[in-house]
Amino acid sequence: MITMKKILFPTDYSEYAEQAFIYAVDLARRFQAELHILHAIVNYSYAGYFSPDQENLYKNLRKNAEYLTEDLVEKYQISDLKVEKLYFPALSASSMIVDYANQFQASLIVMGTHSRQGLSHLVLGSVAENVIRTATCPVLTIGKGMAMDRDSKLIKNILVPIDFSSHSKQLLSYAMDLAKNYQAKLQILHVIDTPVYPAFYVMDQIAFTSVAENIKTRVVENLNSLVNELKEPSVETEIFAVEGRAAKTIAEFAEENDNDLILIATHGLTGVERFLLGSVTEKVVRLAKTPVFTVKPKENN
Repeated sequence: MITMKKILFPTDYSEYAEQAFIYAVDLARRFQAELHILHAIVNYSYAGYFSPDQENLYKNLRKNAEYLTEDLVEKYQISDLKVEKLYFPALSASSMIVDYANQFQASLIVMGTHSRQGLSHLVLGSVAENVIRTATCPVLTIGKGMAMDRDSKLIKNILVPIDFSSHSKQLLSYAMDLAKNYQAKLQILHVIDTPVYPAFYVMDQIAFTSVAENIKTRVVENLNSLVNELKEPSVETEIFAVEGRAAKTIAEFAEENDNDLILIATHGLTGVERFLLGSVTEKVVRLAKTPVFTVKPKENN
């Protein structure tokens, strides 16, 4: 059963962040959670913007942040929620967000993502991706233009990619709970990695097709077993097995099937391993035009 006591909403006051705020407010109301609005005031002297009067610079930045927060709170009329407004100096926005979430035991982080691509992404990274990688609680990322009208139901159709790892049942159980809360449908997807064969294999195309169909049948059977094991008849489910490259296929599937949310596990790769192998979850966050809810599975004791 999902419980959310504190929802952390980090903001840089961009249009991306405001889109995410709609989701943070909706979730706080549904789960009767506290909403913590956090702005990290980055020390600009460490970012190449040295000021001879750092104290006044910080005061001015904080004053502006306070004004923007009050404007956001007033615009979305959230007097029914318990709200904490927080402003902290920081060397790194992502580190501040994760440190606060850990210290105050946030149940969920909801934040906007600028979906930086190409060379700028490689060099600068992404605050959202750093948070996803290092936070111990789930993270919901919202890109530009993702949120619906605030009076509409935000989540009606959830996509859950399953990779049959040891944490798959845990992820699906979490998805079931979220779907029940929103009275949403679940579409459960496994992407069968598409192999690349040498040209001289073409003569055996019929055999390859037969193998692929057999794999799909077994995948569907295993997905059905997972769903049946959780026994949640109140949640409508659909099962899909498709061939492709994981991240790209997940993002495209979500767009083609009008999913309102992708709920996916992250295995928390770091350092050289992540740099060399990449992360399916991080690629999905970057590629998807759908909000992405990442869950880091808990280790079984």
